[in-house]
Amino acid sequence: MIDIVIADDHHLIRLGLRAALAAQPDMRVVGEASSGPEVLQAVARTRPQVLALDVGMPQSVVTETIAAVMEMAPSTRILVLTIHDDPLYAAAARDAGASGYLVKNTRPDTLLAAIRALAAGEARFAPSITPKEQPRPSTRTEPTTDAPAAIELPVNDLSKRERQVLHLLARGFTHKEVAAHLSLSVNTVGTYRSRIGQKLGLHSRAELSRYVAEITPDDRES
Repeated sequence: MIDIVIADDHHLIRLGLRAALAAQPDMRVVGEASSGPEVLQAVARTRPQVLALDVGMPQSVVTETIAAVMEMAPSTRILVLTIHDDPLYAAAARDAGASGYLVKNTRPDTLLAAIRALAAGEARFAPSITPKEQPRPSTRTEPTTDAPAAIELPVNDLSKRERQVLHLLARGFTHKEVAAHLSLSVNTVGTYRSRIGQKLGLHSRAELSRYVAEITPDDRES
């Protein structure tokens, strides 16, 4: 059985999803949530295989919620369900740790197939909003014990820690790797990632990498 938590602040949507999933012989709904804190409580209590997560949850920034779930229950796969048919939203969700992203007008059979795919360890993003993948470097320098050189971005008003997180993310490190290197929680890295995106208007790893690549050597701290 695929254990699923449904997270949406609209009661009727939760009812509809529950009914659709309950009709499947290999799925069961083990929890529901209508706010960000309830999502974390439900995941902590049930440890589902799949979390169906709405973007616009009360008391929640979706990327922070995703990062918090990934830190709490790394085996839980997150499927974002939203009205936002936008590659930037999809890229932000993916970079935070989501394994899938579908718009709410998706056909029921597509949704069910996506849940089964995530439970099997696959990713599933709607074709129209599939974020472009940024190839990870084939030869990557492992981080040293010293903090990375902070990028000097005076006009964008990033803190030193935000520059360090930006530097590592742009080099292809995962949120978990950044957290380990900087002695932060994965949730905190997700928060920094959200702040960087808001300040710079960058919403995908590819955009972060291009931005950093365009900074001249004189713009970096030695």
